[in-house]
Amino acid sequence: MTLREKILEAKRLDEVAAVLDRRLDQAKERAARAWLDVHEQFEAEGYEVGEGVTVAGTRYGYEVDWYAQVQDAREFVDWAEDNAPHYIQPQIRKALLNQAVQAAQEDGRPLDMPGVGQWPKRWVSKRAAGSKK
Repeated sequence: MTLREKILEAKRLDEVAAVLDRRLDQAKERAARAWLDVHEQFEAEGYEVGEGVTVAGTRYGYEVDWYAQVQDAREFVDWAEDNAPHYIQPQIRKALLNQAVQAAQEDGRPLDMPGVGQWPKRWVSKRAAGSKK
């Protein structure tokens, strides 16, 4: 198989994958709506949290989980630093690490960061035929 044929085959497979991804996303969206309808029906019929119904050998339970939503990160961090430091922690800045690795590769020097490895992501760029680079 020539390089041109391999490119055309990869392009065709990308197009097939894009169609299947759209169909999958649509199916997931429909399923999520259907499960929301089921949840609302549990609610409408007066089920309590933890109660359920068995259908075709599977028990479907009415459940509700609660999650936090940080609405003002600075305000929360200020409070947590004094009152509950276990809710916050420093975070590794992956984008900056990636920049350092890229710079080391471009300069031909070793990466001098203990505990940090590096790996190449290999890919083929795709651009319109008249574009540069």
